[in-house]
Amino acid sequence: MSLDRRLRRVALAVAPALVAALAGCGLVSGQTGPAQIRVDQVGYAPGGAQTAYLMAARADDAPFEVVDEAGAVVLRGTAGADRGRWSDAYPAVHPLDLGALRAPGRYRVLVTDPAAASPWFTVADDPHRALVDRAVTFFQAQRDGPDVVRAVLRRAPAHLTDRAAQRYAVPAYDGTTLDGPLRPVGGRGDVSGGWYDAGDYLKFTHTASYAAVVLLLARRTRAAGPDTPLAREAAHGLAWLDRMYDARAGVLYAQVGIGDGNDTTVGDHDRWRLPEADDRAPATPGDPARLLTRRPVFPANAPGARISGNLAGRVTAALALGAQLAAPAEARRLLDRAATLYARADGRATVTTYPAAYYTENSAADDLALAGAELALAARRLGDPRAATWRAQALRWAAAYAADDSPEPPGAADVGALAAAELLPQAPEAPAATRDALLAAVRRPLDAARDRAAGDPFGAGMKLTEFDAVPRAFGLAAAAALYRRAGGGDGYAALGAGQRGWALGANPWGLSFLIGAGTTSPRCPHHQVANLTGGQLTGAVVNGPNKAKLLRGLHAPGGAHRCAGVAVEAYDGGGAAYRDDVAAWPTGEAAIDYTATAVLALALS
Repeated sequence: MSLDRRLRRVALAVAPALVAALAGCGLVSGQTGPAQIRVDQVGYAPGGAQTAYLMAARADDAPFEVVDEAGAVVLRGTAGADRGRWSDAYPAVHPLDLGALRAPGRYRVLVTDPAAASPWFTVADDPHRALVDRAVTFFQAQRDGPDVVRAVLRRAPAHLTDRAAQRYAVPAYDGTTLDGPLRPVGGRGDVSGGWYDAGDYLKFTHTASYAAVVLLLARRTRAAGPDTPLAREAAHGLAWLDRMYDARAGVLYAQVGIGDGNDTTVGDHDRWRLPEADDRAPATPGDPARLLTRRPVFPANAPGARISGNLAGRVTAALALGAQLAAPAEARRLLDRAATLYARADGRATVTTYPAAYYTENSAADDLALAGAELALAARRLGDPRAATWRAQALRWAAAYAADDSPEPPGAADVGALAAAELLPQAPEAPAATRDALLAAVRRPLDAARDRAAGDPFGAGMKLTEFDAVPRAFGLAAAAALYRRAGGGDGYAALGAGQRGWALGANPWGLSFLIGAGTTSPRCPHHQVANLTGGQLTGAVVNGPNKAKLLRGLHAPGGAHRCAGVAVEAYDGGGAAYRDDVAAWPTGEAAIDYTATAVLALALS
């Protein structure tokens, strides 16, 4: 496993003028800002971690009140000790303990001196439950092919030529520049449908399989019926993965479309447009942009050769999860497909994308452990005698994963915690050493996050000056829940709730980084369809804060519409910044793996 890095060239067809908003219009250096109260804008469950944060010049022992919608005071308290400096504008951050707030309802926090009021939030047994369906809306927005959801962002069918896409050999890259022409091989295949990976129109088996696994798990966990939006979206993703595996040729396809081209080949990242525009564009031989219309499909392996273990593992897991939920005949078909793919996996090989710099992965052990666990569960449901064999194989892969010294929270690059939670409860025969080592592997990133959170003014368990801060926060929340499900106990529940709350508003910027959740969320993500239709990208999770230096000198994509974002630059600190602007891809790009990790955390909460 390896920390997922989004290193794509996504400043698409840059315009000549800098985006003024990215220069910032914050406070004068040394000037303190007006006090702010940050909360989980969605809400809190009674008895869980319930902490708000007061940002101020200093507010030792400041009294606060919590009022309900009728204006009645339901709780009084005193601000806790300063947790540390955030910025020149906010040199003190004080926790506000809301733990005594138990009655269901809507509330806000008020402080008189210094004057501040929080957004409204909810107290309920499961205040985050509806967010899973909200996140599903983002996956609907990401659909490709003929089966789009027109009510979401006025989507239209797109890339219909993917029904007969030309297969090509693996492309050569020099960094992120295509090195030489593409070489056609093997005829054509149907790779239509699926989801766009992020704000672009590429389709990756790497991220789509992770997202499908999560949606299927969420459906199973929530017992969602087959006609629910969650079930339909999971089925949409699974159907595309099924098409990406050609069992007759022994090939799993890894990617549709080409992101970065060269001087003679226009790549997906070179033009800002709606996806259906690609179908209307000319595709004459020799046209540099022809691969936007006649999109290439690239394999993960040579015909008949072993298949990269990470992709084979997670696609197997998705097919096996589908078998756990489908009617008997379809379940057996999916299980047989999964078994065939699993048998061809090469545990020593990993493939993500072309170029590989888009996503990194250096181990397949976690993917194959998850695959074996899901195969065993599907086999048990169908009375298939291979269940014990697959469970034993999963335990061996889990032991290999646990021996790695760099496990990560759940995400596109690491599904080890998922494997632990799916495997250990069904494997009482697991050796104690394997069980202990696997639980210890899940704990390692949680322990590191707890140490970091103890020193962060807002309790953040991840670095805010690196990519993927928000998905890592959701990943930590998911890891805490998965650790409990794997048999490790509730010792990280407060940490997990704190990271989820941070992502949903209890952060310096006061933003819920899941669009459409809470009172204030990003308006201008780096997303072509949302920008060009002017609609809200409901349910999307964005990267979140990043190193401030990465936001200097960015340009608006050529053809992008103007968008008035939420002004939050006054709250930058610690070398981290957030900009709500379509040009600010390092903070505002939305992606299916980001959103899937949030779905996992929310479904398990």
